[in-house]
Amino acid sequence: MNATAKTLGTLVLALVVLALYFSIFVFKFFLPLYLALALAGLGLVVVTILAGNAGGGNEEAH
Repeated sequence: MNATAKTLGTLVLALVVLALYFSIFVFKFFLPLYLALALAGLGLVVVTILAGNAGGGNEEAH
């Protein structure tokens, strides 16, 4: 993985963590665990897509 993918991945991960912290801190009674897991999963998917695109795209293009 090149530096660009690592940088983007780190930024996305930081944004996800901040979003989770802010959501839990402000809406602690309204944020169920599965929503936090869904946000974490979404962040992982975004990082994977960015890393794949930056790496030349391992998946087949449509």
